[in-house]
Amino acid sequence: MNAFELLGESRLVEHIIASIEQAQHRSISFYDYMNMCLYQDGIGYYMKPESKIGKEGDFYTSSSIGPFMGQMLAARFAQYKAENNGRLLHSITEWGSGTGKLALQILNELQIVYPEVYNHITYDMVEVSPYHQAIQRELLDAHIHKVRFIDEDSWWQTPPLQDAIIFSNELLDAFPVHLLKKNNGCYQEVYVTYEQSTGQFVEVLRPIAHDELYAYLERFQINGAEGHTMEVNLASEAWIRRIGAKLRSGMLVTIDYGDEAAELFGAHRHKGTLMCYHQHIAHDNPYIHVGNQDITSHINFTSCIQAGIESGLIPTSYQTQRQFLIDQGILSKLQDHMTTDPFSPVAKSNRAIRQLLLGDTMSELFKVLIQHRKGD
Repeated sequence: MNAFELLGESRLVEHIIASIEQAQHRSISFYDYMNMCLYQDGIGYYMKPESKIGKEGDFYTSSSIGPFMGQMLAARFAQYKAENNGRLLHSITEWGSGTGKLALQILNELQIVYPEVYNHITYDMVEVSPYHQAIQRELLDAHIHKVRFIDEDSWWQTPPLQDAIIFSNELLDAFPVHLLKKNNGCYQEVYVTYEQSTGQFVEVLRPIAHDELYAYLERFQINGAEGHTMEVNLASEAWIRRIGAKLRSGMLVTIDYGDEAAELFGAHRHKGTLMCYHQHIAHDNPYIHVGNQDITSHINFTSCIQAGIESGLIPTSYQTQRQFLIDQGILSKLQDHMTTDPFSPVAKSNRAIRQLLLGDTMSELFKVLIQHRKGD
């Protein structure tokens, strides 16, 4: 066995080590390390032809738990006309569309329950993984006349959007982050080097090099105790600003796990929120299973709201996923039944709803942020 295979995907490990050896001080920022782990062409976690979501993957999403998240999103999207002086919704764009299961749920519900919306829209799927793109095309065959499969660069090059909804579900949490740690009374940035003697990636601290990181610390008045570790997701802010510039009228819907800044940077978050998921086991070591595990961190929704305001988006609502689902009518989907069979369709359906509403990880930890621009 190649020694690098003990760390994870050997080709990716070799690529990261080569980058480290070529870098100044023989270390790369954690941001660059995470970016390669997840998105390196052909060998990063999200770029490999393997399942990531569901039983065969490393984590579940809300669309894995019955059709209800998609149905409730469809119900929310269908309100657009009433909220915008009778203007019709022209398009829906799903960023980070994964396997396409959530899109299928939304399109099925729109077609059956809201045909006037379904008949008028196009549905754009923006996904970086070639493997997931192929799965999407097969899964969405029944709606192929409605769906446009498009890569990120091509989508950004399309004209500004009018009467459009752009949404993401667990997208921003997988954007690469800068990792900061307080050391000797001041914050420094975490870099990654490779230790030949142990054959491991290890962290080293270096002075913060980006003014944006200093500005972030000042903006949220972050001043933790010695050793405090935190993530800075500048990429999520930049993404929202770009969306705000592109969206002339419509809504941006962001679904992800996270919280407001005061909660994320409180004393009880001394070690930050960085998490890894490998074969449905959660842990906090991003330096093992390299390229074979997801790496995520909680979203700072305060910064997302601010970035939206800076680009002309108005906050519409910010609530837990549980409250969003209740507001859209998920409780009406519960069914009375007398069966004692736990595997009957009705029992499974009711159990899925309860899991979405009562589960410790999804119901309260996940938030739904809606921002809008009314247009002319």
